[in-house]
Amino acid sequence: MNTREMYDELKKAVKRTAPEKLALIDKPNQELVCVYPKSELEKALEFTAWRIAQDFKGKNPIMLCLLNGALMSYAYVATHLGNGFMMTMDYARPCSYHGDMTGGELEWKEKPHVDMTDRYVIIWDDIIDKARTMRAAIDFCRAQKAAAVFTGVMLDKQCERAPGCNIKPNYAALTVADYFVLGYGLDYANLGRHWDGIYAIKTKTIGLEPSEQEPLSPHRSSASLFTKMDLTGDYIPLPELADDQVRLSL
Repeated sequence: MNTREMYDELKKAVKRTAPEKLALIDKPNQELVCVYPKSELEKALEFTAWRIAQDFKGKNPIMLCLLNGALMSYAYVATHLGNGFMMTMDYARPCSYHGDMTGGELEWKEKPHVDMTDRYVIIWDDIIDKARTMRAAIDFCRAQKAAAVFTGVMLDKQCERAPGCNIKPNYAALTVADYFVLGYGLDYANLGRHWDGIYAIKTKTIGLEPSEQEPLSPHRSSASLFTKMDLTGDYIPLPELADDQVRLSL
């Protein structure tokens, strides 16, 4: 099925299940385009898993999945950490997204379950954009007396963060331009999560050749942008590292 057919099916499903949300995706000149196919996305996730495994070898971190969106990428990363890698898996359900294209006020539908005291915690989410959810999750883990809190995402959206949320993730498999994206856990009105790649809803740029249009994926992978930080020293809160990607040195 091509992207035009996928988009048509999405709109039909939204019309059936959430008709009040149809207008946002049924505008003239909108189209669905593939940003990252499954093969490219999963290669980036595998590389990210390798990074995490190298950095946290012997540290037995807690890896916290933020449901629902992060489930698919979290599971993929977890199964590529290697059988010799030890960690504690946990999940939480913070909700700042209410089925449309904008985030709302954060609500904890389910909080983490394990004791974080003096443990390294890696928070994993599907995407970071305004970063309100990640900000709240970081603050929660710190309040639980975690030794240090780190962040990982499938996608780092290149957009302005919300006030007080100037966070760059420690691990980002891929970056994406400021479009509404679906697939591999990301949804619209609870639809499209199961798509096996990353797709963007964008307005067609009439009259421009593809090479002249704004790129959907400004960087193929942000994993190569890491700089070093010594975890054995004083912990530096993530917001102060907003201008630098973080590469752990354990």
